[in-house]
Amino acid sequence: MRMWIVALMLVLTGCGSVAETPMGSHLPAEDQTVVAVTTVGEAGRGEDIFRHGAGGAPGCINCHALTPGAFAMGPDLHGIYARAATREAGVSADDYIRQSILQPDEFLTPGYRDMMYRQYAEALTEQDIADLIAFLAAL
Repeated sequence: MRMWIVALMLVLTGCGSVAETPMGSHLPAEDQTVVAVTTVGEAGRGEDIFRHGAGGAPGCINCHALTPGAFAMGPDLHGIYARAATREAGVSADDYIRQSILQPDEFLTPGYRDMMYRQYAEALTEQDIADLIAFLAAL
């Protein structure tokens, strides 16, 4: 009886390397495809995070204006999505903004000091960041 169980297990696994999929089924490793998962942002929620903060982090509006030329401690963010797409070669607007939030000293805007809040990476979820990016893209 044991031999039948071992034989059945070998047949089911294809006698090769096996990897577990998220659904718990087993497929031979060479038959698996890697699929990138992206988080879709919701602009309305992003605006709320921009204005009021989330996860204990302050709102972006405390330092950034949404009106061109308005006085603020940080650069105004009106039209930031279009500018972000051209700031760094090979870096998409989404990635530029995401990195600017998570690693604020990575891309500094000329004329502004490196003084952005440093704990957004700990305070914001991936969904929060996607929502912020969706809001900024809609400006």
